[in-house]
Amino acid sequence: MTQDTILRETITRHLPRRKWIPIKEIYTLVERQMSLDAEDRACCSNRVSLPRWQRNVRRVLHRMHREGRLLSRASM
Repeated sequence: MTQDTILRETITRHLPRRKWIPIKEIYTLVERQMSLDAEDRACCSNRVSLPRWQRNVRRVLHRMHREGRLLSRASM
């Protein structure tokens, strides 16, 4: 199972439905639910100080939004 699949399942299973949730709260939820290793916590690039796992959360959220599974704040 890939990390993206695990992230998608974690988000789907644990986030409340029909409620706007700030990205920091999503990060907190994912961090509590998943085992993150040193590689996950490493910066995703030299230019960006965002940890790799947070970048992956954003990518999964974006994909779910494109698929119509999540609404953005702008569409609420």
